[in-house]
Amino acid sequence: MVLYISTTLNNKHIKILKKVYENPVRSDINWNDIEKMLKGLGAEISEGSGSRVRIYLNKRIAIFHRPHPEKETNKGAVKSVREFIENSGINVGDYL
Repeated sequence: MVLYISTTLNNKHIKILKKVYENPVRSDINWNDIEKMLKGLGAEISEGSGSRVRIYLNKRIAIFHRPHPEKETNKGAVKSVREFIENSGINVGDYL
């Protein structure tokens, strides 16, 4: 199934997307930047309880925990973001 989406990725979003897909997996990506990049891909973000955040993208939903007290995302969360993007039908090859 091919999904056609409307994206508004700017250069910073693309830079963050590239960081998310770098190998080895990075652990220094600011979570706020990831959220902004996901919004650029067309995601809707809503607050959950505590540090939880719900992200809706192409009829898929994921729940993540915002990192605290640090602002950087750990490697496990970055891998989960990759999986969520791919399961949402986004062809990241168009941006990398």
